[in-house]
Amino acid sequence: ADSNSDHLDCHGGDAFGVALVGTDVAGTTHAALYSSATDAWSGPASIDHHPDAFVQARRPSVLVGNALYFLCDNNTSIVEFDMATMTLSVIPSPPLPEDVHGALLMTAEGGGLGFAAVLERSNLHLWSKSMDQWEHLEDVRDLKTLLPRGSISMMNNVLIGFADGGVRVVVVRSYHGPFIVELGSTGPARVALRRSGIYAVFPYTSFCTPAAATTTE
Repeated sequence: ADSNSDHLDCHGGDAFGVALVGTDVAGTTHAALYSSATDAWSGPASIDHHPDAFVQARRPSVLVGNALYFLCDNNTSIVEFDMATMTLSVIPSPPLPEDVHGALLMTAEGGGLGFAAVLERSNLHLWSKSMDQWEHLEDVRDLKTLLPRGSISMMNNVLIGFADGGVRVVVVRSYHGPFIVELGSTGPARVALRRSGIYAVFPYTSFCTPAAATTTE
């Protein structure tokens, strides 16, 4: 390591990018990409779509290949940001009924784009996207059998996070605090934090704590 370096660009020894995506009040979504290799932001890309379909700030995006995916707050639209071509597009979510009690994007098994939603008040449904079609998976789980009694009764927006660190999990909001549900497992949910009032979770595996830059004569 160089003693003259503050290592602010260190991320596994490679250059990294930062994507900024958001929707304005008129319903136009904008995106820009920062590159640590050039220390510069790209010009913005924009797309007009449904004025009631804002990119959700409280839900994690999902990276699949060169594209980032963002769920809109109507749960029926997904914004795709292709970072290789710097283009934005909108794709539909899986067909959903009106009584959706939480939805989020995730990586599907095998690394593609996936989708999770809580329907029928407590049933966790999963989809995976293949080409231009969504496939509904058979593994439907009743959250009432995984969580303490009364944890999510009459609660909306219960899906608040997702992580894929070798084991894929979703984070479920409850009256008792967030719980972790491991996908593909038949075991009960695990307590993430005994604290209520949490509406978004962004799991991470590592982070950079910048140190003050040092110089030597």
